Amino acid sequence: MDALQGVSGQNILMESNAAGNGSTLKIDNAAGWGSSVSNFGATDTIKITTPVTWDHVNYTPFNNGTQSLFSFTSNGAPIANLLLNGSQYNMTNMGFSGAIVNGQEVTTVTTAVPKDVSRVSFTDPIAGIVGQETASPYHDPNVPFLEWNYFWNSADGVAMTGSVPNMFLHGGPGDDAIAVTSGQNVIDGGPGSNFLTGTTAASGGRDQFFLDGRGGSVTYSTLVNFHPGDQVTIFGFTAGTSTLTWDGTGGATGFEGATAHSELNGTGTGVNASLTFTGIDLPTAAAHFQLQTGTTGGTPFLLISYT
Repeated sequence: MDALQGVSGQNILMESNAAGNGSTLKIDNAAGWGSSVSNFGATDTIKITTPVTWDHVNYTPFNNGTQSLFSFTSNGAPIANLLLNGSQYNMTNMGFSGAIVNGQEVTTVTTAVPKDVSRVSFTDPIAGIVGQETASPYHDPNVPFLEWNYFWNSADGVAMTGSVPNMFLHGGPGDDAIAVTSGQNVIDGGPGSNFLTGTTAASGGRDQFFLDGRGGSVTYSTLVNFHPGDQVTIFGFTAGTSTLTWDGTGGATGFEGATAHSELNGTGTGVNASLTFTGIDLPTAAAHFQLQTGTTGGTPFLLISYT
């Protein structure tokens, strides 16, 4: 990353590439830099340009200890700040070395703190980007089994895979392919046409899937590895208004299965939510799927549980 000018409240994530090499962040006009930096690790470098040479670096735990603030001063006057997300950074594991380049001070910042591991891999075919993300810790007493969380924040469709157990993965408004590998997970495809792959019964994993048909959006999702203990929720399904019909088989070639169709807005309004259960026939669905309707936070839903 080159010559980025931060904006207050913005966060810069330093990723590793597929070969495990780190990132370099260059900060010009550091006096106006207002961003925080995440996942700064031992393979990374930050280069800070200031108009004058600093003579002291101050370290301060920041934001209730969740961030680490390093302030550069010259003769007691502040000239630059570096805000790192995380409490693991301090003056014993950070390195600062300066050199004059084209009449300005360029400080190279390094750390001995190990790079955080990547937990999500993604491909954005529209932007032509392949990358990895660390994901964020997930803390919610209502869902204590979840440990990590990653939300796709682009309108582009994405293919992404979580490589660690107990993840909450959320797609965007585009057509997404989302997969998990182990543990107990939540996979939210949102609107659009989504291909959602859960854990296998053999792995002992259990998953909860979500589809979003609210706001007039159309959603069609294909579920792979849906097995006993799994659940899927369709938001926007209103008991007494929304319809529900079943086909014996539907879905893309090679991923066919029992398929549910719903006119969420009532009979004659058109099907706007469909769901294919790959590899599950209609008799199995009839024998083992339990259906429950309700509302949560004012949002109506249909819950399908595999018993």
